[in-house]
Amino acid sequence: MDHNNFDESRANLGQRLRSLRRAAGLTGPALAARTGISQPKISKLETGRIAASVEDVQALAEALQASPDVTASLVEQAHGLAAQLRAWRAMRRQHLATYQERARDLEAAATEITIFQNAIVPGLLQVAEYARQVFLRTGLGGDDEAIANAVAARLNRKTVLFTGSKRFAFVLTEAALRHRICSAAVMRAQYDRLISIAGLENVRMGIVPFDVELPVLPLNNFALFDRDAVQVETISGEVMLRGARDVQSYADEVRKLEEVALRAADAVSFLRGLAR
Repeated sequence: MDHNNFDESRANLGQRLRSLRRAAGLTGPALAARTGISQPKISKLETGRIAASVEDVQALAEALQASPDVTASLVEQAHGLAAQLRAWRAMRRQHLATYQERARDLEAAATEITIFQNAIVPGLLQVAEYARQVFLRTGLGGDDEAIANAVAARLNRKTVLFTGSKRFAFVLTEAALRHRICSAAVMRAQYDRLISIAGLENVRMGIVPFDVELPVLPLNNFALFDRDAVQVETISGEVMLRGARDVQSYADEVRKLEEVALRAADAVSFLRGLAR
């Protein structure tokens, strides 16, 4: 479903309801008194900020003494919106599930994985509540069920860290660690999680602090898989690049960033400072 079309359909239904109210000579508060629907909700329905349900439309049409033909047309439009919304939610659930499965497949196939993050803690290292907040605050959101399933899938991916047959390098900026998307207690738990992962023999962790001079300007978050492919994050999704020149350019960028990063004991000390 094209969500832009859904927004247009929702706004169109709202405009029809508003025109019907004005033709009846009623104000929003007066209509609210007749229907039992709050005036703020009526305003949101008429401006298209929320979609009118079939029950809403029936109650409003009755209160406004709409003709049977107009009422039937409005109800049909509300049914169509409800069907579109169900389809969109199903698509979002599938998108979240597919995204996690694709990430897991990429991680399973590679033996050396390098991840750079400039905005948030990488998915492989996230604790449950941090991951939930990420899904809530980004375009990868969805309904409660979709988010819960996505968090579970993301947490299941972390087992790849403990196979021993794979090597990982995580390079994070200080901004990625300081961005507050959770409560202080959750952020502390997230820092503790990073400290424990930094102690694994197959993991290299680097933190680029604010006070170093950047050797390159990192414009995207990305993940390198065996120097064979690089997955680059964009606002609307990810782009997978497999050309040798593209992969090498990202490999060079993360190498330069790692050279100025805090590593090993210094990185752990920095994380402990954040936790305090």
